Amino acid sequence: MGWDSKPTYPTSAVHTVTLKATAWQRSAWETAAKRQGLSRGAFLAWAADMAIAFRDAYEKTTEQHAREMHPELWPESEP
Repeated sequence: MGWDSKPTYPTSAVHTVTLKATAWQRSAWETAAKRQGLSRGAFLAWAADMAIAFRDAYEKTTEQHAREMHPELWPESEP
């Protein structure tokens, strides 16, 4: 069985996304996908989901820090 023949997509995944990549990107993505036991497409979907989660966590942390450093700018956070 090939490394990319395992079902790695959620059953609710019904959309296909096409993208262009350099030869280096394609090779790097394939290598990273193999390390995780995923197909190249499943790896890219996982990486995109992680990027979204990291961005959300960054924004929440930044807002929390701003509230702590400048409570006067966030009147709803006052006791």
